[in-house]
Amino acid sequence: MAREKCSSSPKIILDYGPFHGYTDKSIPPLGDKRTTLRFAQKCPGSEWHLDSHCRSGITPMGLIWVVDCFRDASQWAAKSLSIKGIDGFDVAVDPITSKVYASGGESDYFSQILGQSERIMCNIDNFRDRWETFSKSIQHQTDQFCKVYNGLPLVKRLHAARMIQRHAWRGHFWFYFALRAHHWLIMKNILPTGVSMADVIEFLTKESINSRYEVCSDLLTDAAFECMINIDPFYGQVYRRNLPASKTSTRHVCSDHNLKIVTPDIERLLDANYIWWSNEHHRYIEWIAGLPLYHTLSEAAKKLNLKFEDVCFCFYTELQNALEADVVSDELAETIVSRRNQFNSRSSSYSPPCVLSAESLHYNGTPLSSGSACGIPTDRKVNVKGILVVDDLVPYENINYTNILGIVTESRSELSHVTIAARQNGVPCVGGINPGDCSCLRYASRIAVNGNSGMITAWYSR
Repeated sequence: MAREKCSSSPKIILDYGPFHGYTDKSIPPLGDKRTTLRFAQKCPGSEWHLDSHCRSGITPMGLIWVVDCFRDASQWAAKSLSIKGIDGFDVAVDPITSKVYASGGESDYFSQILGQSERIMCNIDNFRDRWETFSKSIQHQTDQFCKVYNGLPLVKRLHAARMIQRHAWRGHFWFYFALRAHHWLIMKNILPTGVSMADVIEFLTKESINSRYEVCSDLLTDAAFECMINIDPFYGQVYRRNLPASKTSTRHVCSDHNLKIVTPDIERLLDANYIWWSNEHHRYIEWIAGLPLYHTLSEAAKKLNLKFEDVCFCFYTELQNALEADVVSDELAETIVSRRNQFNSRSSSYSPPCVLSAESLHYNGTPLSSGSACGIPTDRKVNVKGILVVDDLVPYENINYTNILGIVTESRSELSHVTIAARQNGVPCVGGINPGDCSCLRYASRIAVNGNSGMITAWYSR
């Protein structure tokens, strides 16, 4: 279903809701103009893609992540880099499921980047040092939050924690766009030599550098933070984040003869390795930078005699008002219950196939990870062997890859999280499957995946 893109005007930036009892339709700004919301009447169309962070839908409190960290941060980064073909994201939210959709980001700039090589290389120069400096700034801000802001009123701490989040996500998108442009710039030189994209990605995937993961001990006094098991206020889902162990390894020597002939380009990709960064940055952007806000929301819940998940179903202004009044009104308490029930009873965006046939159906996709496999369709929650059918994956997800025989995904990017994960685990993967077909595949009795040809065969039982 076709849909008009969200306006670039700062006054109207997304469609949202409705959640029961929400009347403000605005979000207090962080130094910018007040953000006004409007309600959607239709689901996003084909020009929009489902954001993998919010696959379970966004909660009311999570709206500040959508505004601050996704939409505004991505547009700030795109403007800062000034690379033609790279834009920030517009955002829309399905009014039924509250799932977040994005439009924009990267256009087809593969053909445009050669004329921008000087700008791209300037942005990516000394990448490792730049990333180290930025990641240390995230750690420092989190440490300072513990030392300075814990003695301040919760309303001020809430604002400070939002600022830390916004700073982190502006950096996320700056590095994301810069590294992607650099990767494609180099691939323009490599691909004509006969080296495949798959070979380069597989090589880059093997690299690991010295990594020291630090945490803020002051924010880990609560046992909940040690494994981060809770309803996330930003993503509206329950998951576990494990603390990765520190590891040290040396850079792999390029041994493949096809890669040897382009050693200078390969070295440039190793120096600014998108594959490595894609896993590394989640530690600082999505975890450490999120701890101050998570911690503050937890303290707010305790002060107001609420459960943490109750706070997730407050809008930002409502929580501010409750903290200033030092009490949750009866009306807000009832509204929270209503919203939580509404959130838990949402309909699926896609219906199961109307006609299920015993005959096999074929789907053509993009081969992302080589190999072939056949099995029953599974999802993240089912601990049985089979073919995982997903929109995308993110690095912090606990996926038991010993049970994953193959992967079918909506993403078609060689650099997506799910593609990287598939290659790292030697799992066949086919992408570029539209959401409707993915929905149908989840109801198949058996799926065959060919990661070499991109062919998917599905059998449906009546």
